[in-house]
Amino acid sequence: MKRFVIAWIVLLSLANSMAIGQESKDSKPAATKRQPKFTVGKDTTYVDGPLDKDGYIDYESALNQRLREGVTPENNANVLIFKAFGPYPDDAILPAEFFKWMQIAVPPRKGDYFVNMNQFARDHLRERRDEFNEDVDRAGARPWTAQDYPEVAAWLKLNEKPLAVMIEASKCTHYYYPLLGNRKHGKTEGLISAQTAGIQSCRSVAKALAARAMLRVAEKRHDDAWQDLLACHRLGRLVGRSGLLIGALAGNSVDRTACQADLAFLDAAGLDAKTAKKCLRDLQQLPALPALADCLQVTERMWFLECVMLVDRYGSSYLGSLNGTRFFDREDLLAKAIIAGVDLDPALRSANQTYNRMAQGMRLKDRDLREKHLSDIDFDLRELRVHLIFDENKVSTISARKAWRREKASCSGT
Repeated sequence: MKRFVIAWIVLLSLANSMAIGQESKDSKPAATKRQPKFTVGKDTTYVDGPLDKDGYIDYESALNQRLREGVTPENNANVLIFKAFGPYPDDAILPAEFFKWMQIAVPPRKGDYFVNMNQFARDHLRERRDEFNEDVDRAGARPWTAQDYPEVAAWLKLNEKPLAVMIEASKCTHYYYPLLGNRKHGKTEGLISAQTAGIQSCRSVAKALAARAMLRVAEKRHDDAWQDLLACHRLGRLVGRSGLLIGALAGNSVDRTACQADLAFLDAAGLDAKTAKKCLRDLQQLPALPALADCLQVTERMWFLECVMLVDRYGSSYLGSLNGTRFFDREDLLAKAIIAGVDLDPALRSANQTYNRMAQGMRLKDRDLREKHLSDIDFDLRELRVHLIFDENKVSTISARKAWRREKASCSGT
């Protein structure tokens, strides 16, 4: 869905920057290699490099260099997280370059790796597979014993070693997740195609830590239970620093799982005043959850700007790659010829202004003002779409006029 939305907005940005139809269908691209038409600057490309061999901004390198600032293999929580997950989290196949950016070797194919809920249900439960996930959720919400949920107890026992590694990972000061676009036919699909395997898996780890904490509460191991919950809080804050909106949402989900278990812990543990104050201090010393606005400010912006340049580079078939209708496995000569004369600066400036507005809106403290600000942006984009697709003075047929009115109504929310 996100790829489709990005493709649609890229098309709007480019259409607003060009006069379509200046080239005939018989036009042929120039034999000489053309240079892309854009100005490097904060208001256009956002970053000034590096440039690739064809003169385009290498957004993949620019973004990863920025995300990796201050990160070493020793302080990067993701190094230990992949030690716990192994090379194929969520059955995904990550390229060797992913681990090269983290400056580590590819983890061995086999090891004591974390087994998520779906894997455990698939491999160990012939029956009650659907009920197992519900049992895990219930186990993380109140104290329980192995007799109450034997399958959950077995799952936690199987994951004892990787959970110990995850707790160590939660104590790291940095988190860096390399973002690399897929390559097909010698071309990049862009950062929008970057895998996020391992980020979502942390949700399952959070449920395991919460469930184990509640098991330890029932066993009167209150300090051990609290350490599991603190590790869960720390893990959420680290994952949220991936630079991705999906990472920020996953981090919030991990922290929310810990918060729900916190309430059950406080209700059942019967802490004295001194211990309760210590728990409060532990929570107060946690860093703030990463802001969604930071993701829009940098990573999501670079994704979009790169998409604009890839349309200029590969033609409209790249948009087909984004929305999943086809892959850009052939040269789209006509589209490239039409786009060849387009000045990208208006589209890039418009995109930057929109991302500035979105980040500004997301930083507003007042919820009503924030929603109003973001609704205004949505209205402007919808109105731009109507303006580009329809010309009221030229809409003549009844069906076209009805379509135009529907689009105008959608802008107004009526």
